[in-house]
Amino acid sequence: RAPGVWGEKLGDADAGKVFDHLQQFGSVNEAELVQLLGHPRKARAFAARFDSFRDKLTFDVQVMTTADGKRYQRL
Repeated sequence: RAPGVWGEKLGDADAGKVFDHLQQFGSVNEAELVQLLGHPRKARAFAARFDSFRDKLTFDVQVMTTADGKRYQRL
């Protein structure tokens, strides 16, 4: 899958950035999420919408709570 396709597939550019990152690198933590999306508010909005994207993915993602906050891990 070419980079940058999830935003178009999901109809959500911010979620697309996160899922493109997960597909390429396998995981993203909260600090990386804020850096990727550019603002803590966008990271919180993504977290709130996360479950609505799961059915559209071609891979599974586990959300883990760590000492550093949430970590999204591709399975």
